[in-house]
Amino acid sequence: MPYFIRTRNGGKSFELRIKHRLLKSPFYGTFSTREEAERVAVRGLTALEQGEVPVWMQRPERREVITIAKAIHAYRAIRAVPPSTRNLLDTIIQEIGPQPLSAVTYEWAEAWIKAMKLKALAPGTIRKKKSALSRVFAWVVRAHPLWLSANPLADLPHGYSGYDEFTRAELAAQGIDIPEDVERNRRIDPEEERRIVQRLEARREAAQTLEEQAEAEGLSLMFQLALRTAMRMREIYTLTMDQISIEQRSIFLRRSKNGDRRVVPLNQAARELLHTPWPALEKVRKDGRLLPFWDGSLDHATLERTTSELSRRFRRVFAEAGATDLHFHDTRHEALCRWVLEAPVPLTSEQLGRAAGMRDARTRQRYLSLRGSELADLLG
Repeated sequence: MPYFIRTRNGGKSFELRIKHRLLKSPFYGTFSTREEAERVAVRGLTALEQGEVPVWMQRPERREVITIAKAIHAYRAIRAVPPSTRNLLDTIIQEIGPQPLSAVTYEWAEAWIKAMKLKALAPGTIRKKKSALSRVFAWVVRAHPLWLSANPLADLPHGYSGYDEFTRAELAAQGIDIPEDVERNRRIDPEEERRIVQRLEARREAAQTLEEQAEAEGLSLMFQLALRTAMRMREIYTLTMDQISIEQRSIFLRRSKNGDRRVVPLNQAARELLHTPWPALEKVRKDGRLLPFWDGSLDHATLERTTSELSRRFRRVFAEAGATDLHFHDTRHEALCRWVLEAPVPLTSEQLGRAAGMRDARTRQRYLSLRGSELADLLG
């Protein structure tokens, strides 16, 4: 038999030995279960029979303690991840980074999920952390099977992030409210939009300096353009004039949140908005940037600081207009709904996803929060 598995440490671990003509010496590996050892054996022998010696079989990996933190750093060394995922992984390193991969089992996965619930994290936050770490583990299983031979997070059952009755009882005993898994689907009605635009126009008229006028115009352009294009805040404030083509009825994004290039369609309302005179903006415009809020640096800290500052300004404007619970990102929900309602022909989910930069069908479904009356109008 080309491989042999024997128990070690009184049955607490399993040693795998593989002999093959392509190996200068037998390959050895130690695993916590026989199933893991057999899985690695089959994988290694399959590659050997195809004439390939996997990197992880060519030399014994150093007998060091491989932790979750080390696995994440190794993953990020070869995979580009968006800032949102990078922040999640940094948080995971702080929370459970010292955990050895040798102890990462299904039981550990359930205990980690339970620990997050006892901290009263929202189900959505739990899912985001689990998904980010699961992608790391999936890569480790492929690239370093001796570090981790199976991804236990992939085996968690449907509904793992929900709060069971026992966890609810534990939190209730401590007087902690149970986080609910409520998806945000805030819409913006035309009257609310009108009040916000009017408020920004009043700011422009009351401005004492050219810079103050440009700020009011820039915020108004950002808000209205978001409602017509479903673009994210950062995608708008980093726009340069050469990315906008009225003739081609498109905005060409060089890099979206997902790291992809994207073409954003400009409907009639968006084109009319971009044709509208913005005198103060045109006077302060620098280096071809559409808006004055960004200095052109792609440094992560600069972008985060600009996003935070603009979010603060919009919160103030929305509050002045009586929309205290409105977030700028809610414009993305509204824009997708308007596309569906105003399109002369029905749009497919794939077409909406391509235009809005949403790969996942579930994400598109969540953002497309049509009112009952709007659905009734579509149905006739």
